[in-house]
Amino acid sequence: MFPYPSGRLHMGHVRVYTLSDTLARYYRMRGYQVIHCIGWDAFGLPAENAAFERSEEPDQWTKKNIAYMKQQIKQLGCSFDWKRAAVNWDPVDQTVLADEQINEAGRSWRSGAIVEKKYLKQCFVFNETNNTYKKYYSTKTPYKSPSSTLVLPLPPTGFELVCTQVLARHGCRALEGRKYDKLTMALWTQAKEEQALTEYGQQFGEDLQYFISINDKLGRGQLSGLGKIEHQNLGRRLTERILPLFMNGLLTNSSTRIRIVNSGKPRTKESSDAFVQGLPIAIKRLIDYEPANPTLLSFYDDIKYQTYFKQDKQLKNKLRSIQVQPYSRKMARNVLERLFKESFIDKLANGSYLIIDNESGKSIKNEIDAVRMLHGLYLIGPNLREEGVEYLLEKYFNLNESAWFAYLQDAKEYYEKGPGLSDRTIIHEMAQILLDDFFLHSEQCSQINSTHILRARFTHAEAIIPFAALLKIPILSDKSTPINETYTYENNGWRGELVSPMTANIQWEIYRNHNNGTTHYFSNQQILIRMLFNEYPVPFKYECQPYNMINHLFYKIDELKRCYRISLHDSLDTLDKDDWQTLINIQRMWMGECNGVNILFKLSIPTSEYDFIETFTIKPDTLLNITHLYIQSTHKLARPDLIEETETGAKRLRIDAIHPLTECELPIFINDDADFGPKIRANMTMLNVQIGTPISNKFDESFANKHNISTFINSSSHWYRMDLETLLAELRSRELGGYRTSGKLNDWCISRQRYWGTPIPIIHCNHCGAVPVPMSELPVQLPSIKNIKSSSKTGISPLTNAHDWIKIQCPKCGNLNAKRETDTMDTFVDSSWYFLRYLDNENTTKPFEPDIANKLMPVDLYIGGLEHALTHLFVARFIQHFMHSKGLCTSIEPFKRFIPIGMVQGKTYKTSSGQYVSKDNIMTIDKNTVIHSLTKEPLQIDWEKMSKSKYNGIDPEEIINQYGVDFTRILMLTFVHPRSLRNFNLEDGIADGLQNWFKILINLYVELIESRTKSNIKSSITNKEFKQIEIDLREQRLNTIYTVAFYIDSFFSVASAVIELQKLTRYLRKVPINIKQQSNEYIRCLCDLLVMIGPVIPFLSSELWTILQQQIKSNVDDYDLSKSLFEQNYPKLPDDYPGKINALYDSTIFASMPISRSLLSSLSTSDVLQYLNENDHQSQMKMFIANNGLKLDRLRKLGDYCATLIYERDPNVTIIEQPEPINDKKKSKTLKKKNVS
Repeated sequence: MFPYPSGRLHMGHVRVYTLSDTLARYYRMRGYQVIHCIGWDAFGLPAENAAFERSEEPDQWTKKNIAYMKQQIKQLGCSFDWKRAAVNWDPVDQTVLADEQINEAGRSWRSGAIVEKKYLKQCFVFNETNNTYKKYYSTKTPYKSPSSTLVLPLPPTGFELVCTQVLARHGCRALEGRKYDKLTMALWTQAKEEQALTEYGQQFGEDLQYFISINDKLGRGQLSGLGKIEHQNLGRRLTERILPLFMNGLLTNSSTRIRIVNSGKPRTKESSDAFVQGLPIAIKRLIDYEPANPTLLSFYDDIKYQTYFKQDKQLKNKLRSIQVQPYSRKMARNVLERLFKESFIDKLANGSYLIIDNESGKSIKNEIDAVRMLHGLYLIGPNLREEGVEYLLEKYFNLNESAWFAYLQDAKEYYEKGPGLSDRTIIHEMAQILLDDFFLHSEQCSQINSTHILRARFTHAEAIIPFAALLKIPILSDKSTPINETYTYENNGWRGELVSPMTANIQWEIYRNHNNGTTHYFSNQQILIRMLFNEYPVPFKYECQPYNMINHLFYKIDELKRCYRISLHDSLDTLDKDDWQTLINIQRMWMGECNGVNILFKLSIPTSEYDFIETFTIKPDTLLNITHLYIQSTHKLARPDLIEETETGAKRLRIDAIHPLTECELPIFINDDADFGPKIRANMTMLNVQIGTPISNKFDESFANKHNISTFINSSSHWYRMDLETLLAELRSRELGGYRTSGKLNDWCISRQRYWGTPIPIIHCNHCGAVPVPMSELPVQLPSIKNIKSSSKTGISPLTNAHDWIKIQCPKCGNLNAKRETDTMDTFVDSSWYFLRYLDNENTTKPFEPDIANKLMPVDLYIGGLEHALTHLFVARFIQHFMHSKGLCTSIEPFKRFIPIGMVQGKTYKTSSGQYVSKDNIMTIDKNTVIHSLTKEPLQIDWEKMSKSKYNGIDPEEIINQYGVDFTRILMLTFVHPRSLRNFNLEDGIADGLQNWFKILINLYVELIESRTKSNIKSSITNKEFKQIEIDLREQRLNTIYTVAFYIDSFFSVASAVIELQKLTRYLRKVPINIKQQSNEYIRCLCDLLVMIGPVIPFLSSELWTILQQQIKSNVDDYDLSKSLFEQNYPKLPDDYPGKINALYDSTIFASMPISRSLLSSLSTSDVLQYLNENDHQSQMKMFIANNGLKLDRLRKLGDYCATLIYERDPNVTIIEQPEPINDKKKSKTLKKKNVS
């Protein structure tokens, strides 16, 4: 929490804080280590203005408000960790406004004034094989490693190698299972039974059986002999290449370490063992084996990945269009005619056979499937031959046939794992995990105090292929195939024998500048990286700028992170849709896609305001065709002394723009009719500068012809021989733009002309320019200014009057007349990273310790209003991405889950003119009719956000004084979901209903006292009935535990959980008195009830707990009655209590069944589908899915409670609504819908 200290809590505060506290207490009792923090968003113009109005100093006014609000929050019973608490141009307010602080009408959200455009100096956050035969073995090709260790170019002067990172594919000969040979053997057996074998086919059966026996003997899914050799050689050559690094580690640092990690699959573990065997004995003692990391190195089991390549219709259609080409049928028939009779092949091609392997789900449906299975066995040949085994299957293919089916295999890999379809992002999402890991460890191992010199990862094709695709390794081709084009074998680098042969590897060498002093921290500017693909140096993608032209294979790590970072826009796809969808939509629309580039043009004669002007274009390919520029008449440069009129009547500037590459002078015209992009709010467009390209734009062509603008383009220039990415890289190197960005976003201006804000730690010197304040002098403290009010409305920061504070010596040159920056920071700078400071708030040397942040981030739950979507949540995500890019945080996103809590609304009464009327001036005629008590005018009744001006605000202290803290808490938590608007009204009997429940709850424990004090209670209940009641009590108790936890963990719906607790309360109320006196199960119910309701109403439940402590002399199962309520553990379900698997669409469960909770954690998407299909749900599910046009989106697991298949509408399916018969009295049975929240 990071509230603004306004002075008093309102009901919105109460709703947020009680929900936050309830969840914190709940998870704390569940055994989690909960960090539940609060601090104060102390700076800002509202605090400054409020202090001025009261003739107080802003700091004193703020501290007084904090003290009062802290007392109010404690009164609510909120269990915040107070030790972690931290305090952190509008013509009316006379200060700069951010874009998001201006409404659609062009007015300030704060003062309502029309916003003016001002121009101020501000601070901004600105290998190919020649063996044609072997290449057709595709992905199972043995790795063709260098015959000897390559001698590579030296790094730039001053840089030395400090560590190396490796990602290598395993050296297995084949897949783990027997899907190919089982299906092929089943097909052969079918042909044999039909006497459809040729003479060659008879021999094929013997060869297939021999192959199966040999492969079983050698070991399936295990490291092959050739794979072992290649991994050993990889380790040996790596040692030879970086031996000085190893030797230096052995001689100078006893703690030097080598890290080895694999995916957890046997073939990657055996591959890592073989790699280690290739290292010298002396070096082996440096090795640390990390725990297996399947998340990092084995993508195959990821739900998103499986859903993509198993169910994505666009992918399936693309692969099918490739596989069923006429040539595929021709090649398949050529192969099969050697084995089977023509009649058998005809039936196979017509779909007369369906041969399925139930274990893998693979099948043979036609002749192409049959040969693809056989080709899967054929691919393994080279590995077997290298192990001294006679391999007999290759004679069943000729080179053309093997080449074609290698093409089909590689196309499948290309679309399922590689660049694939141009609009697929899932592949890059998978690879981003690896890339983040590479960047993180590159920065860590480059520091002086680092002891790690090598990290080797051993993985699979489904990881190394996406990683190569994300890196866009140039020799593999960096282009995706458009949906209307087809992957080609000859013209595409994404072939198996190039991308993912056995032991394929990607290596990063990390170099550090050792001539940069002896500081313990090295900036990223002094870290270089060189990449090797299959042990040969390769460049990174074209967008990345190399260190220099001589050392063109070395790159600064910051440049690589800029090139490869996942954008704020793209990262939205990684957020949980169930929590974030509304915010995702808002931010995606607001940010826009990075679909263009920025371009800076220097001015031929710089002005006092401008050295250059900047524009944005979505057509960077027209860069060399620019002949002129347009600016709007509202642009700062469009002033009378700079404008002249041409002979043709056009208005142009007396100064020109300089083309950033050709350096030609381009005239600048004032023309509001040019396309400056859509209006984003009143009188404001996306751009105020636009390029003119007559060669590609009709308006520009007409304008150029009319005003005699030269359209001559020197296409013989060397610039025209460069591709677009090279041109953009040149712009970046000249610091004249070239960065891909969105036309909707501007740079973040953080300057504010006010006193009460974070000082900007910059010193301005006439000799040195802007110089940062030395680290030893941070933080900069605000001076005390007595008469701030007199300068607060001038548009100039009040700090300009603090003359003694402003004047300072330049820390760089010693100039005694340097000055401090007098603007202060936008408060969003403070509120963008407070959650990181909470984790390490006593650190006096840095904002936070990265090791602490990496351990605790991201934040598990963020609670706040949806109004934060464009402000706080945007800048918080922005700063977190920045921290991640600097290696300070491993997590990209700051928050895991999000509750966009609904506003608290009060009832309002308005006249026809829109004037609000106080409750004191209304007269109620009936339930729906209210009139003004004085004018008798009918009033409009509505629900609106609480506000003093609307007369619908309610002071929380009034509710607390009248009803108590617990009642106030539960009043704000019940009746509606946290996301929903809360219409607060005590006039409709809500208070009476809750108070009645409180009475029933209290009476349960009062009756316990009475039952324990009476010894002569008579009962007609038999022992059998007694036992049955206890069984029923246990069932009711366990069902409540399950349901309460389900609602809270799934949807944070405390309201739904309270309903279940009310049901249990009323159930216990009806229990016979002798059961209350004698039953241990009843006591257990009372204990569970208080522990479950304790987080919601902590005071009453604690008091009732003391009754249990007094009445029950011995401990109850799982409870220690000598301890307080909140020292107890939350009730757990027994191991045999079932969980559930569900299918859900639009909050409706349309299929569900119980399942052992021990199985839930290991269930995959296909497992859940299989369970539901095997339990009489298949026909119902198919009907519901078909009727609603659904597709499977993802599998969501909620602890050990349930696993839910979440469906969404398939945009490729059109649903035709069928009208129901008017007189149809016999309605068909429909699926029972269960609302889950």
